[in-house]
Amino acid sequence: MFESIFSYFWISFGFGLLSLLNPCVFPLIPFTVSAFTPKEGEKKKNYLLQSVIYSVGIIFTFSVLGILFSIFFGASGITKLATNPFLNFSIGIIFLFFAYALIGFDFLLPPSLVLFYSKLENVSGSGYFSILIKGFIISIATFTCTMPFVGSILVTASKGEWFFPLIGMFGYGLAFSIPFTLLSMFPMILERLPKNGKWNAKFRGILGIFEIIASLKFFSNADLIWGFNILSREIFLSITIILLVINTLYTLDFFEDIKNFYNQIKKISKYQITLSIIFVSLIIYLTFGITGSNLGELEAYLPPKQNNFSDKNTDLVWIEDLDIAKSKAIESGKPILVNFTGVICTNCRYMEENVLNTEEVKKELSKYILVELFTDRGTEKDDANQEFEEKKFGTNGIPYYAILDKNDKILSTHLGITRDSDEFINFLNLKKN
Repeated sequence: MFESIFSYFWISFGFGLLSLLNPCVFPLIPFTVSAFTPKEGEKKKNYLLQSVIYSVGIIFTFSVLGILFSIFFGASGITKLATNPFLNFSIGIIFLFFAYALIGFDFLLPPSLVLFYSKLENVSGSGYFSILIKGFIISIATFTCTMPFVGSILVTASKGEWFFPLIGMFGYGLAFSIPFTLLSMFPMILERLPKNGKWNAKFRGILGIFEIIASLKFFSNADLIWGFNILSREIFLSITIILLVINTLYTLDFFEDIKNFYNQIKKISKYQITLSIIFVSLIIYLTFGITGSNLGELEAYLPPKQNNFSDKNTDLVWIEDLDIAKSKAIESGKPILVNFTGVICTNCRYMEENVLNTEEVKKELSKYILVELFTDRGTEKDDANQEFEEKKFGTNGIPYYAILDKNDKILSTHLGITRDSDEFINFLNLKKN
């Protein structure tokens, strides 16, 4: 019994480490660093203790709330929470809130919010409760892209098997919290650097602007679920580019004295120049994305190129009804490829743009009857799709790919993302990797 528990813990711990490779994790790096970066003149903090509390917040969210939602609301409960448009919109507002605090624009916020933030930071004398809340936010913000790994655990929990899922979620949350705990200690390293004047404020300002960029992802999630299509891919990229331009000028001290900018630019350091070159390079790269060019890894964060999700591959037909697909499979003799996906699924966007859209993979996809089942829009149809995924495949993670024959027999499955097209082609050819 002990050996099986030990093995289960380490397997879950390994899944937690693998989850850190998901694209949606990376935008949360500036949030973590900025959340612990002290304001100018702020008292010295116990960063080690705060980092531990932050880690506890992440672990608690995954292990306890994940299990409770599974028990009371079923395995899909936590997924529905993470894909709730109001929650995503609220997280976007929270990111903006911290961005304003970092940049120093507190006066732009309503006095009631400023007062609430001050009280939150002073709970227990050191703002420890607010740190727990930040850990909670990090966990909730990543649920949609970590579900491929924790989906099976939550399905087990919903069936009443309490102990093993609790151990598994604890191990998963522990592994997932490690880099964020280390990042939260980064300001402690900065504090040991020489105090050379305005670098602290400059650093906070740059992070604050990146917080605003990160908030766009959550506003985009809400927009996609509601179906407004206001924050399109082009608008998303345009706002990001404008913010990066502002960050470049801010890095070069442009806003300190606009009239004398030419004279003061001669005084900027090599570090400022290096950083501004990085920003300009990123601006140029994103500009190509507005014209429709593939942006590789960054595609995972962006709204889809087309409003019609089923038309992501113009020369392939994706059906959104499994029964119709089965009829076509019987007529044609082709097997069925089922793609469980979502409108705000970061990993799904990566797979669509960087794997499913390659010529080699599309050639193999043409041998299948293609089915696309959405699970995250909160509609009756999406809920039915998710229930079907849970019952037949024992998971509610997305993206999830399953190959079925015309008799509905499972031939092969593929969970999550892969950056290797050959691996996915082997899956389509029913070859073992």
